[in-house]
Amino acid sequence: MPTLSIADAAAGEGNAGSSTLSFQASLSNPTTQMVTAQYQTTDGTATVADNDYLGGSGTLTIAPGASSGSVGVTVSADTRCEPNETLSVTLSAPSGATLGDAQGTGTIQNDDDCVPPTVTVLAPNDQGVHLIGEPLDLRWNASDDVGVTSVDLALSRNGGGAYEDIARAEANDGSYVWLETTLRVLNDRLTQAPSEVLAASRDLSERKRVEALRQGLVTILSHDLKNPLTAVLGFAEILRDLPPGDSQ
Repeated sequence: MPTLSIADAAAGEGNAGSSTLSFQASLSNPTTQMVTAQYQTTDGTATVADNDYLGGSGTLTIAPGASSGSVGVTVSADTRCEPNETLSVTLSAPSGATLGDAQGTGTIQNDDDCVPPTVTVLAPNDQGVHLIGEPLDLRWNASDDVGVTSVDLALSRNGGGAYEDIARAEANDGSYVWLETTLRVLNDRLTQAPSEVLAASRDLSERKRVEALRQGLVTILSHDLKNPLTAVLGFAEILRDLPPGDSQ
């Protein structure tokens, strides 16, 4: 007579809907007889009352000539921050086989990002005064156990009492060049009194990248004059990468 055993199982929890913990039950060798056993779920750190999974019981059936069957347990998804949780499935009352390992442990693997990111502002970090129209490089480091893909940049003018957006969902590459803003007061044509303020902004990221290329060329010309071909190629790359309309 074959021996019937049930293995452990694991499944991701998910954030919506449900998933299935599939417990594989196997025979030590196939038989010409049908094999059956009763199964029952039991709470561990995962509980039915907390809606972690759907408990139940039933009959496991392995057809003649087959060597295995399975018991499925439905796992309920959620977005709560919690550790991995466990439950168990126990076999009993076998027919056509004897029981070996009669209990399988199921692990519901938490897949929610529960660790807040660590963010360090690298620049500006001097409590200095920055004038309107002055380009400002923002630099930071943001990380956690999963990986930060994007960040929101915000400005407070009152020590953290309120914030206004600079950029949202910006790629977490650690650097952002803040918009250069130019203000101009427009006077009323008849009274010549100030009537409105015109503001123009542009993203300096591309300009700063080209400036870095130019600085690289200066370095080449200063330190590698023995190889004029390198300087020519470097200048050609800068011309290729200039923004449209940039004649400097």
